Amino acid sequence: MTWVDEIRPQFILEPSQVREIKGMVMLAQGVDTELLKLHLLTHAAICRMENKNRANNSESSAVKEVVNVVMKQLSKHVEIPGDIKLILHTIAREECANPACGSYCEVGNAVWARCKAEATTHDLTEMLAKTKTEAALKKAAKAAGNKMLQQF
Repeated sequence: MTWVDEIRPQFILEPSQVREIKGMVMLAQGVDTELLKLHLLTHAAICRMENKNRANNSESSAVKEVVNVVMKQLSKHVEIPGDIKLILHTIAREECANPACGSYCEVGNAVWARCKAEATTHDLTEMLAKTKTEAALKKAAKAAGNKMLQQF
């Protein structure tokens, strides 16, 4: 039985696995010692592989959780199409050049106001219908206005 305790650290065996191997030794009293040791070493190696596999599965489930969180974050992100960015750029340029503009601080808000007012003209009604895409469009409109101000 001490031989089983000696191989425990080499194979990183759990207490239940050590008990199982010791039970096998008890049952195989009449079997040749060298042959028994060979079979038990094979069983210990299988136990080590099972332990590693279990550890890897728990690590992969942690990775899966991280990937799921990232995918949720990405699904919250809305990408503004290039043609709509071009429309926002054009509106921002017109608002920066607008002589009726009272303050340059309001250019981003003016771009957003025109997007809402001219939604049907610029085919923005679908984006404005959804809360998530509306928020993304509002953010992009204000950013376009601020960017155009920096270019002026």
